[in-house]
Amino acid sequence: MMNRRAAFVRTTLIAAFMTAFACASTTAPALHAQGATATNPLAAIDSLLAHSRFRDAAAALDKWERDNSNRITPAQRATALLLRARMITNADSARALYLQISLGYPSSPEAPIAFLRLGQIAHAAGDMTRARSYFQRVVSDYPDAATHADAVAWLGRPGVTGPGRTRASLPASANQPYSVQIGAFRDKISAAASAKKLTQLGFAARVASVKGSTLVRVRIGRFATSREAADEVRRLRTAGYEAVVVDDASEEQE
Repeated sequence: MMNRRAAFVRTTLIAAFMTAFACASTTAPALHAQGATATNPLAAIDSLLAHSRFRDAAAALDKWERDNSNRITPAQRATALLLRARMITNADSARALYLQISLGYPSSPEAPIAFLRLGQIAHAAGDMTRARSYFQRVVSDYPDAATHADAVAWLGRPGVTGPGRTRASLPASANQPYSVQIGAFRDKISAAASAKKLTQLGFAARVASVKGSTLVRVRIGRFATSREAADEVRRLRTAGYEAVVVDDASEEQE
């Protein structure tokens, strides 16, 4: 009963966060500097969102993308993705769009906003390890971003600053035999580099070996069921990574 109630509370919190994101006018400063809304459709869509006209904003963005499908620049695509994310109240759908921005357009003005939002979504879901990683990306990689102060404030919140323990960082046991494997490497240096990159993206990656094999594995999470592991595979694919579910996590030697 308590687990069901906790899940309900967490879902409610995430929904509340996503509603706040959609209503907040936090597009990149570059968008506001591009000119009057009469000559800038994306700025006009931003204005619609600022006035909570979500349906009109979605229709306008759909039309703009159709009319300009062959001439959208990378800068415009990053802005459009952020606008789209702000219209969505579903955490998983919004997360996918923010990941597209952070991975596909890391040098854009929208990237630090995307990392901040990813951190806030992870925080609402109770994943403090991933939240801390996203906030730290804003602080370390985007010191001049408008969202820098926000990320610093979030890093100072209780639970985010501390080491935190999430489902993905629990020790292996017979009750959690499943994991998600990104790859198997012949040398530890390559494996460590891959794990570091995944950690920077907010995934709780680790390097491990399995008795009887000389290959070094890069894995994420430990799960009680294959279905839980498959959910993590889908999140990784959204981030551009191929992964497989394995069932020997309890036999790892880290």
